[in-house]
Amino acid sequence: MHRVQMRQWKQRWAVPALVAILFVPLAAIGLALAHSATAADNGDGAVHVTWLSGFGDDANPCSRTAPCKTVQGAFAKTAQPDGEITTIDPGSYGNSNSYLSPFTINGGIDIDGGANQIVLQNTVSGIDGIDIAAPANDVVVLRHVDLEGFGIGLHGINFISGKALYIEDSVIEGFTGDGVHVAPTAGGQVVIERSTIRRNGANGVNATGASSTAVATVSVKDSTIEANAAAGVLAADYSDVTIDGSNVNGDAQGLACVTQSTGSCVITATGNQIGQDATGVLSGRGVPGASGNATVYLSANTIRDNAKGLAVTAKPSFGRIISLGDNTAVGNQNPGKVTSTVPKI
Repeated sequence: MHRVQMRQWKQRWAVPALVAILFVPLAAIGLALAHSATAADNGDGAVHVTWLSGFGDDANPCSRTAPCKTVQGAFAKTAQPDGEITTIDPGSYGNSNSYLSPFTINGGIDIDGGANQIVLQNTVSGIDGIDIAAPANDVVVLRHVDLEGFGIGLHGINFISGKALYIEDSVIEGFTGDGVHVAPTAGGQVVIERSTIRRNGANGVNATGASSTAVATVSVKDSTIEANAAAGVLAADYSDVTIDGSNVNGDAQGLACVTQSTGSCVITATGNQIGQDATGVLSGRGVPGASGNATVYLSANTIRDNAKGLAVTAKPSFGRIISLGDNTAVGNQNPGKVTSTVPKI
């Protein structure tokens, strides 16, 4: 080939070749960036934030633009133990009929209705609203969730296992059993804040541990517990309960630390309003064969307008109600009295 022609041929093919060379790595870079963005959203490939909408569908990926319809559907597609389910609009997010079917949370997750409030309605007789059966180190958060039992659901929330359960800014009402049933098989903590637990057929909150090394620990803060058929807050065997700054009204017993077997119970109550109950504060053994001790510590509470203000169970009671000071008892038909006082230090 003539030298000039050869030079022209090389020039003619040099630019397309260069473009081809540049195009391949740029495409690879684009794919890498796209993958990186997906990883940033999903981490290990699972979806860490899922969305609910009244217009959603559980066949969707539960993304912001393609949300799911039910909390069960979203839970199945959300990463654990650090995923979050949130909402686009308010709604009832039970099963396809907008009612809650049996639902077990078996991993750490944050379910947050935000300003929209997640409503879960239970119309299936004899089942719990939500069962928490998470691994030992997992934490579950329920925030802005309303659970309605319609007088046929068993327990609103049944805490079976997990490191901790946080219930915040929520409403639990209308169940035939307990609003919050805390009976962890290996111990665990439940924290209830700024919530309302009312009109349940048994206790508002019931804490029962499995053994002295598997204690049910419960903290109630800034909440309202009212109109429950049994106790507003019951601490039974192997339990340690604190309640601060809350209103406990219209229950059979406001606060009850009552053992049924070999375990002991403790309630520490500070700054609460305890009123219009059949018994404001009850402490002791609940059955003749029980051997556990019961202790209630009271500080800065107002105990008012109860049929009985303070009471211990029948002898041998082994129930103690100890005043740490600044309590007010007024308007109780049968005031009762503390078993001892502890001076301030």
